[in-house]
Amino acid sequence: MVIATFRPGTPNAGQTIEYENEVFWMTGGARLTAAQVFEYGHAGQIEWAYEGMRQWVYEIAGAQTPPAATPPGPTFVAGMPPTRGPSPKMSKDVKVAALVGGGVIVLILVLGIVAVAVAPSEKTPAPSQTPVAKVTAKATATTTPSPSSNPTASAAEKKYAKNLATDSHKMATYLLSLSKELANYSGSRNQKLRMVLKMAFIQNVWDRWKHRKAPAPRWKAVHRHWLAGLHYYSQSMTHLAKAMDTNNVSYVTQARRDMNAGKKQIDLANASLETVKAELRL
Repeated sequence: MVIATFRPGTPNAGQTIEYENEVFWMTGGARLTAAQVFEYGHAGQIEWAYEGMRQWVYEIAGAQTPPAATPPGPTFVAGMPPTRGPSPKMSKDVKVAALVGGGVIVLILVLGIVAVAVAPSEKTPAPSQTPVAKVTAKATATTTPSPSSNPTASAAEKKYAKNLATDSHKMATYLLSLSKELANYSGSRNQKLRMVLKMAFIQNVWDRWKHRKAPAPRWKAVHRHWLAGLHYYSQSMTHLAKAMDTNNVSYVTQARRDMNAGKKQIDLANASLETVKAELRL
């Protein structure tokens, strides 16, 4: 599970911090403690995958009050001065040079076209009257195979169906657990720790799918309901995060409402998925 990503301009820019088997890992296999992750976050070197993730790491590290996230400053490269943009004067000169150069090119093209138009045409010699031998070719009949009556799934469609089924199954398990937590929500520290990783997984599923497209027209209904359900779930996780940060129970009510709306859309997506799978015999 991705916890955070190092910001550009930091020594570990682009690397991620993950949490697997109750251990924090940096890209490349370096093992980290919760306190070290806390320090990276306090210094503003990392961007959290999810706001609730920052709260959870700070609590594990033993922090009493999580500090506000430090806004990223200007990017500096070690041993080099900050980069400066082009001066306004230089940009103006470049624009003028481009306009003049473009005018010259257009003038040359016009003169070339005029020269071709007024040039005398050369007399084209008459074609020779060389007799052409008749060639009789024996036509070979080719048989075009008829298309199969049953459509077949492309590799992209098979991958799409597999990824959707995997994420749908894991998400259903986490949502069932979250629903039980919401039914008896107390806002305790232990309850928040149990919920935050499940919330982060659901948010990551939305982040991975929201820019994808259906692999073929027959998947449009599946894709439309799937994205709508994920969007509702993402909103639900946002409300839960606010409830955990403010201890305001009204956010829990909104989270339940969006979670129910998301489940209806996911159920429609799964029904459409079964129809397409039956058509393609997947």
